[in-house]
Amino acid sequence: MKFRKVAMVFGAAVLSTSLFTACGNGDDSSDTPEENAAEENGEDSDAVSGASISDSADDLVWAMSAEGNWIFAATADITVEEYLDVDGDFHDKGEASNDLYRKLALYTQDDDRNVLDTFTLTVPVMNVNSPNLNVQEGTIAGDVHVNAEGFTLTNSTIDGNLVFASEDLKESANFDEGAVTGEVSVEEADAVSGASISDSADDLVASMSANGGWIFAATADITLDEDLTIAGDHHLRDDDANDLARKLALYTTDDDRNVDETFTLTVPTITVDSPNLLIKEGTVVGDITVNAEGFTLEDVTIDGNITFASEDLKESANLTDGEVTGEITVAE
Repeated sequence: MKFRKVAMVFGAAVLSTSLFTACGNGDDSSDTPEENAAEENGEDSDAVSGASISDSADDLVWAMSAEGNWIFAATADITVEEYLDVDGDFHDKGEASNDLYRKLALYTQDDDRNVLDTFTLTVPVMNVNSPNLNVQEGTIAGDVHVNAEGFTLTNSTIDGNLVFASEDLKESANFDEGAVTGEVSVEEADAVSGASISDSADDLVASMSANGGWIFAATADITLDEDLTIAGDHHLRDDDANDLARKLALYTTDDDRNVDETFTLTVPTITVDSPNLLIKEGTVVGDITVNAEGFTLEDVTIDGNITFASEDLKESANLTDGEVTGEITVAE
């Protein structure tokens, strides 16, 4: 299967009549007294019931987290520099008695619910882990990885690739009312579960930081002008129940998981501070300093030197399935 390139401040609770109506799955007859009062005052009921309304990237990241809200309504274009995770189980209008539902509203509208303005969310990758997420209006400029059922596009565009973690999740989705400029595909679990898939040097640096994901999958050759530090303790597929693991994948595969392309990462120095890092396939042009146990090479060439911080770390490593053109040493 082929990898493709793929602190919250609560928003204003009172909306002007120009702001969108973020309707959920329920009808008006089920509105609470608070929601009806909001409508009488010219406010949107959904937007004041457990909603986040903002033009802030920080607000968006928080609202879409497991600790956030069932809905986020943008009021302007937003750029998120790192990967956005949509996490947690939420219910329509924030009511536990309602169906599971999550909404990302990239628009405003008038009193008659005519859309006025639509907005663009620019993000390297958005990982959808919440069931029944509805992205309505506007554009997501970036790749979307879907790991939960019921993903929906409503009059919205993904300017990137749409990747499902399984065929079942793809079948449960509804994107007929949206547009996808890139590829719609089903990828193996490693490629969509807490993964970063890109040909961008900035994406690689962010993904391999302490705040990144457990895996980075390259889709082309990448050159870094500065040193790269692989930091933080991460678990296989970002599941705390799994063992500590980190992966740098310099390859793509076909539908039968046969490697069909490998890539070169050119970097002055990689410092490995994460335990159990696996570098698989391709070539790293540069030196590597290893400060953590379990460093592993698999079918990869290191065109440079490897230096271990101690003899114990060297003994915990597995280099037998890789090639090192330079020296393998232990720091004094």
